[in-house]
Amino acid sequence: MIAVTIAAVIALFVLCNVVAVRTLIRLHSRRKSIVIALVTIGNLMWLFFPILNARTDFSRLVRAVFGPPWFAWLAFVLVYSAFAAVAYVATGFSPSRTIIASRIFIWGTLVAVLIGIYGALVPLRVEHVAITLRDLPSDLEGF
Repeated sequence: MIAVTIAAVIALFVLCNVVAVRTLIRLHSRRKSIVIALVTIGNLMWLFFPILNARTDFSRLVRAVFGPPWFAWLAFVLVYSAFAAVAYVATGFSPSRTIIASRIFIWGTLVAVLIGIYGALVPLRVEHVAITLRDLPSDLEGF
């Protein structure tokens, strides 16, 4: 049952990759080299899929280096392929309108990535507030 589930998930990712890449290349043909570079970087982790669960230094390095781009790319293709399908139908299969919708989606994604990076790198401001409780047992003092 697990093998069937894994195969189904991999098939879904492959289908979404194909749809997203074909759509990106068709709609943004001048950016074909960028799309190919992103596809390559985003899918590089699949080469190491059999060893991902290993507890070796090499597998940890692979997960640390290729894991974030892999996850980001898979999340992007899942959402973008669904978006592209909806955009084609919503725009009446008009390529010029679909290009505009695609550009808005991609720019929105880039802005969201920058906001996410900023939020991850800027430290949170932690405020300590003293709380006084009546009838607190002495063994919980300072806890």
